Amino acid sequence: MVPAEEENVSMETESDGLLDGSRGSERKRKILQEDMMETEEDRIYEQAAREIAEKVQRQQEGLESAMISESHKDEEFRTMEEMQELIEGQVDTLSKSRSSGYREKGLMGSLSSMVSGSQQSVPSEVTEEIGNWYTNRAKYIPVRLTLKERKSFRLIQAIMKSSDYTDLVDGTAFKSSQKRLQRQMQCITAALASIAVSLKYDIGSQLTETKEFYEYSKAFQNVFEFGRRYKIMNPEKLRGTYGKMIFLLQDAMIPQIREHLEFNLVSPIKTVYSVLESAGVEEALKSEWISTATMEIVGDG
Repeated sequence: MVPAEEENVSMETESDGLLDGSRGSERKRKILQEDMMETEEDRIYEQAAREIAEKVQRQQEGLESAMISESHKDEEFRTMEEMQELIEGQVDTLSKSRSSGYREKGLMGSLSSMVSGSQQSVPSEVTEEIGNWYTNRAKYIPVRLTLKERKSFRLIQAIMKSSDYTDLVDGTAFKSSQKRLQRQMQCITAALASIAVSLKYDIGSQLTETKEFYEYSKAFQNVFEFGRRYKIMNPEKLRGTYGKMIFLLQDAMIPQIREHLEFNLVSPIKTVYSVLESAGVEEALKSEWISTATMEIVGDG
């Protein structure tokens, strides 16, 4: 006869063994699924790389055109020289009209005609074409950083300069994708904590413990947007730090990391058009005086 206590101990040991076995099988199943996902991703990548290589080879042999297909071409467009000639013609016409109006009506009469639009002398189709050209360009022209924004930009520049993100993530061999994902998450949260501490120490200290960065998502988005906008306007600057920042932002878009952060770290670039649109005055870009208003002021006359 086995004592009741020993029997209970043996039953508990067996149940523990079963639980451990189920955990082990679950762990093996997860590892197998990860390996299958990595194999599928590698297959898709190799197939895409092979298709691109074959396409380039056909283009080099002259079997396929490297030009844009007809379906992707613009129906009609003007070169920069043609647009410059069109704009100069508009400015010249308006300048002559303004001068003649001043001679005939005086200063106040000329200004009144300009405001009322009675002095319109440029063909409407030309004004519309130039207005559309300015509108399209304004959507891709970043706004110059303000003094306050430059302070935040210098902050992200210093953090990225001292960061070893690419060495820690891409310069290290990991045994599994999960290990690499964990390292990426650690480095990204460390960068966000550094930004928070630099902007406001008490809030940053709190975030290093709670990791609830989503509460200040707008501040983080703005800081990185300042760096991206500055690089667009100054391509020769940020030779090394910009690359690390872009790699960090790209990794922050990984679904698992984005789910952990609970917000999107990338925000749209602040452009001339977005600023005018937010103020409800985007139609100013289609004014016939937009060319004159945005003309370069040369100091030597």
